[in-house]
Amino acid sequence: NPMLRIPPRSSRWFLTRTCKLDVTDKSTGEPSKFHVFGVAFHAHLLGREMYAELKRAGDDGFVDLASTSKWHFDDQGATDVAAWNISVQTGDLLQTTCVMDSSSRSVETIFGRRTVDEMCWMLLRGWPQETHLGCTGEFWDGSLAQGEPGLGLASRHPLVNASTVFDGSSSLLGGMPLKLPTATEGSACEDFIGSTCDRAVQFASFLDCDANIPFGNIMGVTPLDVCCETACRVMCPNHARCNPEKQASATAANSSARVEPVPPVFDTTGLSLPEPRCWTPALGTWGGYGSIVDPRNFTVTVEEASLARPRVVSFAVLFVVLAIWEFGL
Repeated sequence: NPMLRIPPRSSRWFLTRTCKLDVTDKSTGEPSKFHVFGVAFHAHLLGREMYAELKRAGDDGFVDLASTSKWHFDDQGATDVAAWNISVQTGDLLQTTCVMDSSSRSVETIFGRRTVDEMCWMLLRGWPQETHLGCTGEFWDGSLAQGEPGLGLASRHPLVNASTVFDGSSSLLGGMPLKLPTATEGSACEDFIGSTCDRAVQFASFLDCDANIPFGNIMGVTPLDVCCETACRVMCPNHARCNPEKQASATAANSSARVEPVPPVFDTTGLSLPEPRCWTPALGTWGGYGSIVDPRNFTVTVEEASLARPRVVSFAVLFVVLAIWEFGL
């Protein structure tokens, strides 16, 4: 979601959601219970703290659900809560929060698939497998003060005070934007969804530049919000946000990159590395190939390279064994 952005130079920016659960049996649709044995969180390089609070239907207060005030991208894993005897059911509330530190970045960070973008997930693992967990509730952002606790923030930082709010109709993308920061003079005029902008602007060309775009998962925003560069070139070159005098300094500062390079963590000199990918705890696998991560910005693939070599050797050994068996060599 390119419209969900983390401001630069913010040490404790947060994204949170109040999630009202709907727990049913997949086959019958009847109310059910889901017994939790694992809790996992996922973010990218800016993630620092993760919080989850469970409020059972009919109870006052929240129960801390494996929150951590020290979270690191390179140390992701699920917390075993099998002995906690936790189950969730319809009517329970989950307040989940990711806290990010963008102190080292001078430009906004968008939510996206690249490792230098950001994500914010919480995953519950449990049984029975035939249970469906539905979740309704808005996402919103804010900032925590130094030393301010991450638990209970919904009462101290209510949705009405947020600068960004999404309705939560899509757990993957955030859903429809209900409130977005107002673009200010000097804001960079960029295409946040890449080549998709050509199609989006073509689709919206009969609309005003300030009208909402009824296009896929970017509904609820204007062409200038997500495709400023293309919209200025094709639709509304005289719009105030397309004024080159106002945009030149911001565009030059941001250049063609949306985020700053991340310093290498390993010396990769002389190594031939596979295309970097993003670890997906929910699936227990590495993500797909392509432009997900720029290898100049992120070098976790050194470990991946070391894991790739045994697989190549294994395939070679297997081929030789099959040849001996088949031809009697």
